[in-house]
Amino acid sequence: ALFDVSGHGISSGLLTILAKSILYRKFLQKPDRRLNTVMESFNEDLLDEIRDVDNFLTGILLRMSGDTVEYVNAGHTDLLARRSNPGRAFRVKPSDRPFNKNLLGVAGIENRFDVLKFSMGPGDMLLLFSDGIVESKNGEREPFGDERLMQAFQEAPRESAQEALDHIMNGVRAFTGGGSFQDDVTVILAMRTS
Repeated sequence: ALFDVSGHGISSGLLTILAKSILYRKFLQKPDRRLNTVMESFNEDLLDEIRDVDNFLTGILLRMSGDTVEYVNAGHTDLLARRSNPGRAFRVKPSDRPFNKNLLGVAGIENRFDVLKFSMGPGDMLLLFSDGIVESKNGEREPFGDERLMQAFQEAPRESAQEALDHIMNGVRAFTGGGSFQDDVTVILAMRTS
């Protein structure tokens, strides 16, 4: 899972702690429950707890079993994937409908989430990231952006998840001049090894 709370400061930190506790409980409570139902139940409990808080969450939730991945996206950046052969990177989303439109912790909006299932073969990789990575800027205030991230992921070494992640992060640091990030940056790279 990767989630991002809007804003900064104490209220965002408290919401993070609360959300993590609820999500952990919901995810483990009924392991056979469809992942979109887990996300919907999580959102209902979160809304019951936060009432008048102005912050919201975006997030990605994955469940991996064998070669199958279940994927739910709540208003977050797209999950990226790369197949070992031919090695091309792509956004994981349906072509026929919106997928990541609903936010978490916002009362009065639709509380339904879609789920995608797909398979991963040996050497396939997944890249989850917070928007801080694509919003990182160089000296000319130009953002790193989605396309540069996609290119770095596609060109990353195939030998290990760590080498691929290092390649991506080195590319971001080179682009930004090695400065500090303006927003939270979280990147998770997962690789199926067998």
